Parts: sequence; C-alpha cells; structure tokens
Amino acid sequence: KCVQLSEFFRLILRGFCGNMSTKNRLNFIDLLKKRIPSVNLIDIFNEENCPHPLAAKDMQLVHTKNIRKCIEMIFPWVNQNLPFMLIGPAGSGKELVIRHVFQRSSQGNRVVTVFCNTQTTENSVTTKIKLECSLFTSSSGKVFRPRDCDQLIVHIKGINLPERDKYGTCTLVSCLLQMIKSNGFYDEQLDFVQLERVSFVVSMNSSSTSRQQPLCRRLTSSLRIGMLDQPDHDDLIMLCHTQICQKLQSEFDSSILKKIVSLIVNVYEQSKAKNLHDTFTAKTICDFVNGLIQYDIKEENLPLCLLYEAHRQFRDRLNEHSLRAKFDQILHSAAKTHFHLPHFQDRVYFAARFNYDEEYLSPKLSLVSSSDFDRSMKDAFTRYNQINEAGVIIFPDFLNYVTCIDHVLRKPTGHLLLVGKCGVGRKTALKLVCFLQNIKFVAPSVMKDDRESLFRKEFKEAIIEVGKEGSRVCIFLEDCCLNESILSMLNTFLFSGEVAGLLTDDQVKSILAHIKDNAFEDDQYTDPFEIFVRRIKERLYVCVSMDPTSGELSTRRSSFPFLVNCCSTIWLGEWSIQSMHVLCTKLLGGQPNLAMLQADDSSASSERNIISLATSLHTATLKLGSAPIHFSKLLKTWCRLYGMKKKKLQLNLTHLQRALQLLSDAHHSAQNLSKDVLEQKEDLRMAQKEADCAMDEISNALATAQTTRNETENIKARLIEQAKEMSKRKNVVQEELNKIQPVLDQAKSAVQGIKRDNLNEIRSLKTPPKAISDVLSGVLMLLGIEDLSWNNMKKFLGNRGV
Repeated sequence: KCVQLSEFFRLILRGFCGNMSTKNRLNFIDLLKKRIPSVNLIDIFNEENCPHPLAAKDMQLVHTKNIRKCIEMIFPWVNQNLPFMLIGPAGSGKELVIRHVFQRSSQGNRVVTVFCNTQTTENSVTTKIKLECSLFTSSSGKVFRPRDCDQLIVHIKGINLPERDKYGTCTLVSCLLQMIKSNGFYDEQLDFVQLERVSFVVSMNSSSTSRQQPLCRRLTSSLRIGMLDQPDHDDLIMLCHTQICQKLQSEFDSSILKKIVSLIVNVYEQSKAKNLHDTFTAKTICDFVNGLIQYDIKEENLPLCLLYEAHRQFRDRLNEHSLRAKFDQILHSAAKTHFHLPHFQDRVYFAARFNYDEEYLSPKLSLVSSSDFDRSMKDAFTRYNQINEAGVIIFPDFLNYVTCIDHVLRKPTGHLLLVGKCGVGRKTALKLVCFLQNIKFVAPSVMKDDRESLFRKEFKEAIIEVGKEGSRVCIFLEDCCLNESILSMLNTFLFSGEVAGLLTDDQVKSILAHIKDNAFEDDQYTDPFEIFVRRIKERLYVCVSMDPTSGELSTRRSSFPFLVNCCSTIWLGEWSIQSMHVLCTKLLGGQPNLAMLQADDSSASSERNIISLATSLHTATLKLGSAPIHFSKLLKTWCRLYGMKKKKLQLNLTHLQRALQLLSDAHHSAQNLSKDVLEQKEDLRMAQKEADCAMDEISNALATAQTTRNETENIKARLIEQAKEMSKRKNVVQEELNKIQPVLDQAKSAVQGIKRDNLNEIRSLKTPPKAISDVLSGVLMLLGIEDLSWNNMKKFLGNRGV
C-alpha cells in the first residue's frame, strides 16, 4: 500500500522511533538524512501529516501535536488488537490517549485500568478480568468473555512498579506474558482459563526512580512500544488555551485569555527549568485551570486570583524557603510582565463565608481583606475551641495551613498529602477545616499488630456512611497508621474508586436500596449505583500525613503513585520567626505575672528576652532534628516551671504576711491593755482620795461630839462596803489581765523570733512603716525613753543588748 518514498520513511520512523526519546529520535533522523538527502525527514512527523483531525467534542483530551503523533502511531496497533506499551512522562496524558484511541476505534470497546504499585500481583489483573467477564464452558475448557462490551481492553498502568520476589521474578509480568502468549492463565484450581476478546495495554512513566523495576526482555519483545514525548511550549500553550476557553471564555475576551495562558505557561516552564519540584507536569496546568472555577472571578481581581491559585498549585508543594523564594521571583516577574502587577501581597485571602450548617455545595471563593479574614477566623477558632474543648492558638503559619487545606477540601476529590514535621499542626489544621466545612473527621485507631484489619473496618464504615447518607467524611492517616498493605489499598481506591472484597454483596444491595428510596436530591442520576459511585468519589476524602524526616516519604511516593497523582501536596515547613514570636506571646501572655506587669518596661523587656531566647534555642537545634513540637513543649515546660516557682514564692509571701498580721494584732492588744490599766489606776486614786477625806471628817467629828460618832461609824461601815466593792473590781481587773497574759506571751515569743538581720533591714529603712513605728514607740515608752524619733529608734535597735 506504500507508494511514496516519504510514506515509506514515515512508516520506518514510526516503527523504529516509537520507543526512542526525542534526543535519540533526532539523532536517528540526522543519520537517515545523510543517507537519503532527497526526503525531508523533519516534516514526516509534522502535524499536517496526521490523518486524524482534531476531535472538538473530546473535552478531556486536548489534541496537541505530540498527542496527535502518538495517536497516529498506536492507532494501527489498536485496529489489529496488538498488545503494546506506551511510555511517557508523568502527567502527559497516556491513559487519556489509550481510552480515546480505543473508543474511536470501536464504540464496543471497554477499557478497564489496573493501577500498579509495589504490592501489586497477578491477582489484581485476574480479579479485574473476573469482574468484567463472564465464565463460560466450551469444548476446549473454561473461557472468559467480556460481559457488557465487544472487546475488553485491560490497561495495566505502571507495569514497572511491582517488586520482584526473592528469586528475581515479577509474578505480574509472568502472568501478563502468559496471557499474551497463550491467550489465557491458570486459575486457583490450576485449570487453564482461556480469554476471548480481551486485549492488553501497558503504560509506564519514562522518568526513572529508585522503586521502578527493569522490565524483562521477553515482555518488551512481545509488545509494540510507543513513546509519548514531553509537551513542548506550543503543546502547553494549546493545552492551557483549550482548557481556559472551556472554563472562562464566556467571562473574558480573547486578549485577557491569552494573558492568562501566557502567565500560567510561563510560570510552569520557569519552575520546571529551575527544577523547583519533580511533580510539576502538564497535569498541573489542568489542575490550575480547574482550580480557577472555585473563584468568583472579576476583571479587577483576576490577577490576584491567578497568583493565589499559583501559590496553591505550585508554591505549597515546595519544601524549602529558598525554593519558595525562587518561585516568588518567577511569579512576581510573570505578574508584572502580563498584568503589570507590581507586587503580590502575602496577606491576600480568597475564602468563602464559613457557615457551620452549610450543605455540600459551598459558595465560590471571593477576595476578602486581611482584617475581615482574621476576624472571621478568630470567631471560627473560638467556636471550635468551645465545642471541642480545645486550646487552638492562632498564629500566621497555622492560619496559612488552614487556608491551604480549606482550598483543597472545597474541591471534589480533594485528597491531601500533608508533609511536615511532628507538631507542625497538620492534624489540628485539618480537624479545624473539617469543622468549618461540616465534614466528619475520622482518624483510624493505631494498633501495630492488627493495623490493616482495623483500617479496613473503619474505611468500610466511612464508605457505607457516605454512600447511604451522602455526608462528607475525611479519613486522616498518619505515618504510624500506614503500612504497605494500607497504602496499596488506598492506591487502588483513589485511582479506581473501588477496593476488591471490601464490601459484601449484601452491604452493596443495602446501600443501593437506601439510595433508591432517598434519591430525590440526585435526580440527574437514575442509576443508584451511579449515585453511589459519585458520592464516594466526591464526598469521601483521604488525607495522608507524612514526616519528611522519617526517610520514607520519597520511597512511598515513588512506590504508590496515588500520593502524587491523586493527592494535592501541601508542604508544612518550619514555623517562621514571626509565628514563633506570636505563639510565645500568646502562651506567655496567659501567665498572670506577665499580664499584670505589662505596663512595666522592665517586665516587657524580660518577656521579649524570653521570646528571643526560646526562638533562638529552637533555631539553633534545627540541625539536630528539632521539630515544632519540641518548641511547643519548651514553652509549655517553661510555663509549668514558672508557675511552680511562682506558687512557692507566693506561699512564702503569704506566711510572712500572716506573721506580720499577728504582730500587728499583738500591738493593738497591748495598746488596749495599757489603756485599761491607766483607767483602773485613775479610779483607785480617786477612791483613795475620797477615803482620806472621809477619815478626816471622822476624826473631826470624834473630837467635837458623841453625836458625830454614830455618823463616823456609819461612814466606816460605808467605807468597808466600798472597800469590798473595790476588791471585787480588782478581781475583775486581775481576771482580765490573766486573759491578756497569753497574748502577751505569744507576742513576746514572736518578738524573740526576730533576728538581727531583720533588725538591720528595719534600720536600713529611710522612713519606717506606721506599724513598725508604733511598735518601737511602745517599746521605748515602756523602757522610759521619751525620745521617740526615728534616729533614736535606729540607735536603740543598734544596741548590742536589743
């Protein structure tokens, strides 16, 4: 059928260069040009030679030049049902190309995908075939035939990820070879089962990692191999422009759309050129464009929307401050070039109004001022702390974590990979966002021996709750909850939306019956199973939290692709100095002494010194493995020690104040007794004077007349009675003195406890307190010293005998 020389060489290049990289392909073309200079080999792979035009109705796959070349290459293989392998960089659209080609080849084709990881075995492929095919018995034995389609295509994605056994054999590859060569496999009973109308397609990433296994030559020799190139600048422009036009063409004119496309592609290419992160792919551009749907975009806030989304898609993945600084330079330069935006303010937020009773569909994100955002978040934190009896403290970095997580969980399939050191606030921030968005937070229990069965149980309960009630559930998994089996289960679930054997047939029937009875809210879906699948995909979130210092992050990311392809990565790095200062201030501000002494400059300076010392200590120990949790424990330990020391000092102060009060009471008692004695002396003196006057009158009367003698006897009798009365009064006074005597003894004992250091401290006073002056005045008066000046008191206290 080949009649032209150019067509002949096009077929040669397609056959030989299909599994070559771009560099090797150009070298091979240069070699042919030297041998055959008459044919323009460069134009053979030009998009004008592609026989299949751009399919405008395909909304997922954008037919760029590289995509069309790839389709042209593999389309003959598809028509002939030949097994082939497609190799290309991550995020280049390999799966979309495979599905597009098979669907365009025949409407009766059905493509099912097996997503591989390091734990994948041949059971994953055989189980998928059993689910999609029906078993028949023919004259030659058992046969699997597709159930609902003419041709079943099993796409094995990531064939180079499964680990080999101790003999160096990969059971998945061996089983695949058997299915390709013998058109069947051996089941559990060792019976050979044939496959009819079942084809196999294999794909893998071209980038090599430590976890990828080399493929055996028997497999590669049995497959056609095609290479999908990394999209170039023109492909990225076409990809981004097509996506933008589908989403925003009705809101902005073509000139603004071109600026948006130029900014996105410029930021992506410069970030790739500077190797800021290894997960920036063409898929990142699609995620960027899809993320713009969340915003209430207007022409005046369009640049800020783009920059804010760029932070979420690119900057949140970067793990070092230096890389983030480089990205900020790239972003600011692109914003200045395309939108004349001088500088992007860090305190810019796009948020939706938090409604604690809101339904699943949330309002779009709109631009809010930093003051309004801080006020709303403060109210939200207060409500969260009251309901959950928590003590969450607001500081800048934690507030940024909340906004980043909230941005992801507001999207359907908003799965998360939170990377950060222990204590940085990953779990707390996620719980707060779940509270604000009315999402149920589930954290599986940690049991080392039975970890997998407990996770399967709680995971199944979450799926049943989401499927039946349609509620939103977030499953949070920390490093301590993860193992290879759980990660393999999550890899399968997030890619395909199902886990084999997790739900029984009765449980599935119960869920579908419940959905059928309460499906009025989902009228756009008539099939209960479609409603169930949609709910699981859109309302069940998985959040995996990993510590980068454990050394397992890079290994698990390369072993389980869902961590990169299905999860939005948010890197929660070290707290900034500003955040640590705010945290210190709020923790130390809760201490009573610092709260009372804020007006004192010296205390404020002491507080600043404590904060500076704590932050410097934490910063100096970062190289030794210090984490934010250690900084929090340092502050809490300091507060606890400070409280213990303060309590001890307050107890000693209370004892001293009580002793001083006793001395003051004794002084007042002594003064009262002295006053009573003086009054009694005056009464006795007056009585004695009256008695003397009476005796004088009696003597005069005896001398004058007998008649007065009787009066004298009467007076004497009266004096006797007065004497008795005075005796009674004396006894009363004596009893009162006896009652006062213990107080005097106690005061004497307290005075004997006064040490020379205490007297020297009193002498050092420039002006004595009134209580001390009164006590010393009473002492000097009792000793007969009339000079009651303070100098004379100090001289008296200095005497050796005192």
